[in-house]
Amino acid sequence: MSQDQIPHQSPFVSKDMDQSNTESPNFRSYDLMKSPCDKETCLDNIKTPKDIKDSPWTERWYSQLQASLRLAGLPLTMDRTKEPRTGFTLSDVTVCILGSPSTCLSILLGGANLCPGSILLCLSPSWLSKIPSKMKAGENTLLLQKAVTFDLGGRSYLDNFDPPRRVTYFYTTSWSSHEECLPGLVALTSDLECPSGGSESLSQLLHNKLVTRLLLDNVGVVVPPTLAFTYKQAHAASSHVFTVEVSKKEGEETLLQEKIQNFLQSQDMHSAQQVAVEAASYRWSERCTATFHPSNDFPGILIAIKSLLQKLEEGESILLEAVYASLPVMRASTVETPAAFQRLVIQSLQNPQSALIEDFCEVTFKKQLLVINEACREHLVDEILNCMKFEQVQLKLEEAYNFLKSVICSAGRADKPLDHQIPSVPQTLETTLQLWGFTDEAQIRAIHQKVVDKAEDALRAVIEMEAGLSPEQRGGRRAQTEVIGVDFILTCVDQTITPVALGVNSHLCLMSCGVFETMNCLNASASGAGAESSSSLLIQTMVKRSQCYIMEGKEVLVIGAAGICKKYIWETTRDHGIKVHLVESDPDHFASLFVHDFIHYDMTDHKQDEAHAQWIVNMVHDRGIHLDGCVAFWNDCTVLAALVCEQLGLRCSPVWATCLSKRKSQTQFNLLCNKKNSIFSTTIASYAVPSCHVASHSDIERASCYVNYPGVLKLESGCGAVAAKMVQNKEQCHQYYEHISGILKAESDCPGIGLSCGNAMVLMEHVSGSEHDVDIIIYDGQLMGAFVSDNGPTRVPNFTETAACLPTYLPPDKEAQLVMAAYQSCLSCGLIDGVFNVEFKMMPTGPKLIEINARMGGYYLRDWILEIYGEDIMLANLMVACSVPPLMPRHCAQSRTYIVGVMCVLPLHLQALKTTASLEILQALRERGVIRLTMLFDGTVPAKFEDPCCSIACVGKTRVQACMQLISTCRFLGIHTNDYPVPYFTSEFK
Repeated sequence: MSQDQIPHQSPFVSKDMDQSNTESPNFRSYDLMKSPCDKETCLDNIKTPKDIKDSPWTERWYSQLQASLRLAGLPLTMDRTKEPRTGFTLSDVTVCILGSPSTCLSILLGGANLCPGSILLCLSPSWLSKIPSKMKAGENTLLLQKAVTFDLGGRSYLDNFDPPRRVTYFYTTSWSSHEECLPGLVALTSDLECPSGGSESLSQLLHNKLVTRLLLDNVGVVVPPTLAFTYKQAHAASSHVFTVEVSKKEGEETLLQEKIQNFLQSQDMHSAQQVAVEAASYRWSERCTATFHPSNDFPGILIAIKSLLQKLEEGESILLEAVYASLPVMRASTVETPAAFQRLVIQSLQNPQSALIEDFCEVTFKKQLLVINEACREHLVDEILNCMKFEQVQLKLEEAYNFLKSVICSAGRADKPLDHQIPSVPQTLETTLQLWGFTDEAQIRAIHQKVVDKAEDALRAVIEMEAGLSPEQRGGRRAQTEVIGVDFILTCVDQTITPVALGVNSHLCLMSCGVFETMNCLNASASGAGAESSSSLLIQTMVKRSQCYIMEGKEVLVIGAAGICKKYIWETTRDHGIKVHLVESDPDHFASLFVHDFIHYDMTDHKQDEAHAQWIVNMVHDRGIHLDGCVAFWNDCTVLAALVCEQLGLRCSPVWATCLSKRKSQTQFNLLCNKKNSIFSTTIASYAVPSCHVASHSDIERASCYVNYPGVLKLESGCGAVAAKMVQNKEQCHQYYEHISGILKAESDCPGIGLSCGNAMVLMEHVSGSEHDVDIIIYDGQLMGAFVSDNGPTRVPNFTETAACLPTYLPPDKEAQLVMAAYQSCLSCGLIDGVFNVEFKMMPTGPKLIEINARMGGYYLRDWILEIYGEDIMLANLMVACSVPPLMPRHCAQSRTYIVGVMCVLPLHLQALKTTASLEILQALRERGVIRLTMLFDGTVPAKFEDPCCSIACVGKTRVQACMQLISTCRFLGIHTNDYPVPYFTSEFK
């Protein structure tokens, strides 16, 4: 309800207690209006430890934290400072957050669930110190002596650290909200070697309303028409933001009058009924300087601008902008109002002689918006909902990924526009639109999507702006903005519902979302429901950047370079500052251009892996290389890498476990014979598929007594399903074995398919059902993360992969079955450290294991997982090798992106790859964003067997959209043929 509905002669107080004269006799005469704060509450009993009273804000923040924890139903902080914490290493994640607990509580509590004990709240700059960096000259290592540690279950502890913990990520809300912290904080956090979520320099840019308004206007985000007077600093104008440089504070009245009149009479302002005048700069970002004027009040506008001009410092500005009204409330069907209630409504509006009646009317109208009579609807409902603001929380994962995480709305009175300093109850956009009278679900979704798109445009603009800044301008080499909030008002522009951006902020959005989530968390506790925190992606970013920082400078020995499909490994490790010592048989391999140290050694005969391992170990000792880890990304080299790790004492799964997984028949036999006395023993055995090792025709006779036909005959240590084929009976099995053993004898016969370990085969019972891959990360026997992808049907009797999809189309319970099956199968085979690729068939009775690859998934999997989930399984593999636990969320955020791809197979697509789908055409389509292309090897070389040479994929907002786009693309490129029907291969994904 607007205040202008209350007559000026009314003796009653304003509803805004902060605007009331509390000394008036009218105020003291009403017991109902007495503040409950006059009485002692349970929050006043919180005791503050003596050793944290080193500054006023430290004690205030600590008390604020305890109050927030108690209101959230969590235990208060326990003081453990008498027993300093020890034992922390340079591999430990230490995320330090300095600032108000009310702003970052959701980060602290959510971070404790992902990495308990690694998210710490610093309440004073005096708890931090810095020393010169040992890694990079001119930078400093940040150390933390004291902090509040957050653990599982919402438990928190006040701790001292001896020796101090090395900070791996620094984030603060103090750049703009607590200026008393700044003098010491700026010097303390300058030139840090660790990543930081922002800096004073970036905060000055982000909280300068003129800078962000120009930025948003230039990328097509609608902003209010604005005239900016800048003091002694020029700014380039944009389409709807006009700038005028003022060089002095006196004697510029003629210039001001001319520019103001031209602006008010411009086409952009033809529908504006009201304007606002405010100072805009970092210094004024949290001060309420705005005054509102009718658009025809030229004298008042001029006076306001001249008044603010006297207060400006060099580089600051004054904004004159149009004030938009929110959308009018849509009409709904009228419900007849009881006569008594109608009389009460009319009386309260026309002659409010009772404060009690007035308060009753306000509450009633807010609860009964759609049942009051039509005569009062327009006057009341429009005013109550006239001031409505939408806040978008945008989170950035790495520089190439950005996600909109939450849309929060606030409602207020029309005469008092909302800002973050005025308390308001947050609610969802859908609820707000329903209150506004929107009933069409499709229209609500369309409005929501329009707001989402514009908010993401805003974040992209911020990312691009920061990318063009030097380290000095950003405030540090690793300083970047991680999260922004965009304030919109939903209004009507040119008869179109349009979100108009009012401003951008950083940490204030987290406070609003924290309030919203706390309310809903309390409700979810009772109902059993739950929701992911809006800060979850920010937490993932903090942890991810921490671990990248930890990995910088690590020295890793990589055994085997593989082909062009692994090029990303060398580029990524170089970009992350990881020193790779590569051992490779090919002296001219292209990877030598990217790695720190290239070591040529012929290890093609993997039957001699023990001798190879001894040579590599001796070489490491002779060169004085101090390794942090050793790993292999190529299937042929996994056993050799395990042997090297065993001799050098590096983290890796046992040699016997790697050898076991290398032989498919032994893997199945191990599962089948799992008779351990555990609750999972029966389940693990149920994953096994009857299989037998085949090294001669006599083995086929013996296997046929155990394995039912049809069966699958394939290489025992092969990969990529090359030369795998279905056999219907024993006779076909003999014939195909004779054929394969005659043409595949050595590695040179078909490089890269596993012949370096021999040409023995395995006969496996054919299992029907859908095929799925699980890429699983295990550290010290603990499940750290898992990603499930789907495969399409194959071209039976061959089993070469045809199509794939990510995320999986399986329901959550089936997906969980696959993850648990992969985890149990790996542990049963002794694979306790590493990133593994596990292949399953999903039957109605549950998962059946096809094979375990004791290395991370190949082909396109790393690229797709990184695109959809923002998690890099290659980097996780290196972390495990270097004894750095890869911290990943157990439940990744639900993706709004789907990828569906198809394999180009030789010799089937040889002609297309030379003409309609040539490498030049595919690269051009990739550069335009039409496809995602993963090259496996040169697609113009004839092959003896069906062998994938590249993957072509399309991205869509839905799985069906991605499928349809892929099918159309494959028809255009000539990939789809009668012998290779792409619609059939992707049919299961729909």
